[in-house]
Amino acid sequence: DSPPIPIRDHANLHGVSQTIQCALGTLCSDQQRQPNRPCVPCAYKIGCYDVALDHAFTRAIPNQRPESCPRSHSNISDDYDGGSLYGYQRGMRILTVGDGDFTFSLALARMLSLKPSNQIQACSKTRIVATSYESLERLQSIYPDLEATLTELGSYVDVEITVHFNVDATKLPETLNDDALTNFHRIAWNFPCTAESAGQDGQNNQMEENKSLVRKFASSCMVPGLLARGGEIHVAHKTKPPYNQWKIEHSIVPSNEESQKSTTEAGLEYKGRIVLDKCCLPPYTPRKALDKKSFPCHDACIYVFGWPSNPPTTTTVPKDPDTFDATIPQEPSSSSLKEPDSFAASIVRVTEHLLCSIRTIHLAQPRNRGKSKKMTLNKRLARQMPATKHKTTKKQKKREQHTKFSKK
Repeated sequence: DSPPIPIRDHANLHGVSQTIQCALGTLCSDQQRQPNRPCVPCAYKIGCYDVALDHAFTRAIPNQRPESCPRSHSNISDDYDGGSLYGYQRGMRILTVGDGDFTFSLALARMLSLKPSNQIQACSKTRIVATSYESLERLQSIYPDLEATLTELGSYVDVEITVHFNVDATKLPETLNDDALTNFHRIAWNFPCTAESAGQDGQNNQMEENKSLVRKFASSCMVPGLLARGGEIHVAHKTKPPYNQWKIEHSIVPSNEESQKSTTEAGLEYKGRIVLDKCCLPPYTPRKALDKKSFPCHDACIYVFGWPSNPPTTTTVPKDPDTFDATIPQEPSSSSLKEPDSFAASIVRVTEHLLCSIRTIHLAQPRNRGKSKKMTLNKRLARQMPATKHKTTKKQKKREQHTKFSKK
């Protein structure tokens, strides 16, 4: 049965518990014990509302700037306790691909570095290999803060970070240095697309080219020695039109109908998707290809791919002494307002009940009362004030004087 209200497609959809609690208004800030008001930007991240999907909600509750989220000005990485956030954990070997201004790599470094108060050492040293398709000179001409980002990346002692340029995501073994080729636990590429002029990347005209780009990237990751046992590939992308037509999950793991046509390397399994909340990854800022401009990404999700749970005998899974938990558990916590303990998990399943609850809570919130009272007061004052004459120009004054003299 279809739900009584329009909701997004939530098949294999999950969210970070902090994002869900912020959307529901049950998240308490560090400065106050009382929970914050239900956050509108986070509600749009979970519900992915738009006019075509839910005209009534978007009209009553317009989306707000992401800076209005109460968590946007807090340092989330300071509260990281060494667990798993978006599947990233201390001691991992991580490869970031196409990280234009390297702010995503910097967000991971801040989160995974040991804090002075945390004396618990990871099982092994965290390693991040940050790469970009462009040269250093090209990036310096585009991103004004690049030098500051690279300087901070080189300042971490407990996280081994190497930066590589001119790395092709579709030819990782050929363009990465031999010392960087290792069994990675996570390989991430956020918002993959071919660069187009005037910031028009990712449109319908380039859809097939971009889908081929993603397939070649996945095949490149499956070269022996790149993806470790238990390793995962993360691809973040927008989900609203026209980007929903990319069907990232089918581009990397083809459906039965497309399996005969696809050139994707066999062996990967689609695990699910997670709502992207960049408030959890400061100072990460998604950028357009070869452009310092950012873009809205409240509709973005991270698509997670990994080795099959029950690999066939023909699939060779590499051995690795360091094993880590999967980003999406096989039985993730089911979000429910009646079971607040279910939010203890980092990753929570997004259900129809959760989507309907977020919608109901926000529609019940009193909004814009002060603005409506102010407008009503201004209307009353305008009625009480005498009508003001329009200002006359010099030509009109001369004409009036000429008319008076002519009458005399």
